[in-house]
Amino acid sequence: MWIDQLAEEFGLQVELGAYNSVAGLAVFNEEKNERYMLEKRWARGEKTLLAFLQAPSKASHIATDRTVTQLIELAKLHDCDALHVINLSSIIEDDFTNANKSYQGRNRTFIETAINNSDMIFLGWGQQGQLAAQQMPELKETLLKNKEKLMAYEVIKEPKINFTYVPIPRVKGHYKKYIDQKSRILTKEELGELFV
Repeated sequence: MWIDQLAEEFGLQVELGAYNSVAGLAVFNEEKNERYMLEKRWARGEKTLLAFLQAPSKASHIATDRTVTQLIELAKLHDCDALHVINLSSIIEDDFTNANKSYQGRNRTFIETAINNSDMIFLGWGQQGQLAAQQMPELKETLLKNKEKLMAYEVIKEPKINFTYVPIPRVKGHYKKYIDQKSRILTKEELGELFV
């Protein structure tokens, strides 16, 4: 599998486990302060939802959090067999000041490979992630090559500041806003606004 191959190529640790009868896999650096990939698998099939978020939480191969649990349910709503989670920054609980730097090297390779190997790509990186993504032309190019797979809960437009972004799954102050809601394919117009 491509995850194991990349982890071996970069000398990263692949950790396996389970939480609540859901198999887990996580790829970390040696210090375990960076996570490059998280997988949660509940079925044997190959259909995978890739969630592309801002920065990793402490969810792992043997633990979850409310965001990952929500994304598992989203993947199930779309009849997927597994969830993969990647992030613009690989730094766990990053304050997001180094996202552009973190996108380089290993993380960039994991992101691009995950995008190209997924069935569906859920974008949920929020305002800060959108600002960072706009500064990454290689990322824009990779995503637009896979535009038919790009999804989000919604696209939010802030006309006062001329800014468009996709929301994070659990919006502060409105944590249950997207619970049990399917994501949808992004339109050509929305893609143009997101990737100016």
